[in-house]
Amino acid sequence: MTTFSSQPHEIKTDFVTICFRNEIEIDLMKLQAMSFCFVPPSMINQIFLFWNDDGEFPGDVPFINYYPYELRSKVKYVTRDTLFYSGKKTNWINQQIYKLLLAKYVQSSHYIVLDAKNHFMKPVTRQNFFTDGGKPKLFMGNPGKMIRYFDYCLKYFNMDKGYLTKKMFFSMDDPDFQFCTTTPFVFKTQVVREMVAFMESKENMEFHELFQYHTGGTEFYFYISYLLWKNYIMDYHIQKKIHITMWSDFEKEWNHIDYIGKSFTEDECKILGIHRKAFVDMDEKTLRKLLKMYEKYYPKHLMKKVKRLRIFEKKKR
Repeated sequence: MTTFSSQPHEIKTDFVTICFRNEIEIDLMKLQAMSFCFVPPSMINQIFLFWNDDGEFPGDVPFINYYPYELRSKVKYVTRDTLFYSGKKTNWINQQIYKLLLAKYVQSSHYIVLDAKNHFMKPVTRQNFFTDGGKPKLFMGNPGKMIRYFDYCLKYFNMDKGYLTKKMFFSMDDPDFQFCTTTPFVFKTQVVREMVAFMESKENMEFHELFQYHTGGTEFYFYISYLLWKNYIMDYHIQKKIHITMWSDFEKEWNHIDYIGKSFTEDECKILGIHRKAFVDMDEKTLRKLLKMYEKYYPKHLMKKVKRLRIFEKKKR
C-alpha cells in the first residue's frame, strides 16, 4: 500500500511537535509518529520533538521507534532548558512561547507546528501546506470563543477588524472562515524571528518574560496579526483548513464521531486532532467507531500497532 506521493525537487520543511509527560499525550505522540508514513520523506528536513517537561527526554519513551524507518535519522530531540529555564511544569502559556522560540533551532525556511494530539489520516504532499508557487498556506475555520484572543493581538499592533474587512478579500464576520489558532500551522522562520525581536525591542525584555504579560493573545494570533500589520499576509495563501479536532464536548454535533468521519470522506481533511480529555470522557461506542475510522485509512500492519496503544484499550466499566 502506497502511503504517500513524492514530489521531485521539493524544498524541505521542518516539523515541530511539543510534548510532555502524560500517559495519554505519550500515546498520542506514538500515534503521530506512526502517521508520518503518510508524509513524503522528500518533504521533511528534520522532525523536532520538543520536551516541555523537567529534565532530559525520557529514555523510557522510545518515540523514534514509532517513526517510519526512513525518517528516524531526521528526528531530533530538544529539551526546554536549552531555550530558557521556565522553572515550572508544562502549561499552555510556556508551550506557546516555545513554539515561537524554536525558530532559533529550525534550519529550514518554514516549519510546521503540530501538537501531540495531531496525526495524519491520509497521504499528504507539500501542496497541502504550500502552493505550487511556494506560498505557505494559512488555514481558516471556526475558532469559536478563541477569536477573542485574535482581537487582543490585533490591538497589540494597533489594528482593528473594521480595517481588516476593507483590506481582506473575505468577510471578517463569517464565523466559519476566520483565522484559527490551532495546529497544524505553517510558520515562516525568518518572520517568527523578526516578530520576536520586534516585541523584545518594543518592551525591552526577553520574549519568554514579556509573553507572560500578554496572555490575552496566543502565539498563532500574534503571528497572524504581525503578518497583517507588516502586510506579509500577501505572502500566504488563505484557504479552508485541512484538519479537524475532537474535543471532550461530546454533546455537540460538530464533535460527534459521525460528523468527524464525514469530514474525511466529504471534505479535504487530512489531519485529525484528539485532545487528551476526549479520551478520558469518550464512551466505549465512540472509541470503537474511532478505531473503525482508522481502519479505513491505515494499512493493516500499522493498525496492529495502533490497537496496542493504551488509549484504545476497552473502557473500564
